[in-house]
Amino acid sequence: MLALAARRATDWAMLVLGGLLFIMSTLAGVFDGLRDGGHLVGLELLAVTLPGMVALIFTLRHIRST
Repeated sequence: MLALAARRATDWAMLVLGGLLFIMSTLAGVFDGLRDGGHLVGLELLAVTLPGMVALIFTLRHIRST
């Protein structure tokens, strides 16, 4: 819903909320990976952290371009 508003304030709100979700998902995945086996940490970093970082970078680039 925030993306449909297409305003600068909603872009920043999406960046902040997405960043919080990204950090919480990464920490939860690392914790679960360490609990279940060290090899799962690498999988979590590849499957969750990499796409999350790309999304945050593109959102920040979008905000800077407008």
